[in-house]
Amino acid sequence: MIAHDLTDIKTSAFGACLSLKSVDIKNVTNVYASIFQGCTALVSATVGFVGNYMFSACTNLTNIEFKQSVQIIDAAAFYGCSSLQTINIPNFITRINNEAFKGCRSMHS
Repeated sequence: MIAHDLTDIKTSAFGACLSLKSVDIKNVTNVYASIFQGCTALVSATVGFVGNYMFSACTNLTNIEFKQSVQIIDAAAFYGCSSLQTINIPNFITRINNEAFKGCRSMHS
């Protein structure tokens, strides 16, 4: 379990954690690249910030919930999330950067 008062996560902190199934980091406001990259068992996440390559190669990710603090989906944040079928982009997200959803081959409108 990730502490609810955690506000900062460094690069690749949880990269390739193969047993991690869900994360709730809605209070985190400062993240670096690739935090959960390659967490292939990850199915769901609740986030307050979306950084570069944050969930790239999380091939079983199917559910993502954005808290109101998210304004930007950074580059390649969901790159290669091949199980992600749908995603709700709330009105408070004002920018989606390059290749944010590249390789999400199951996604449909």
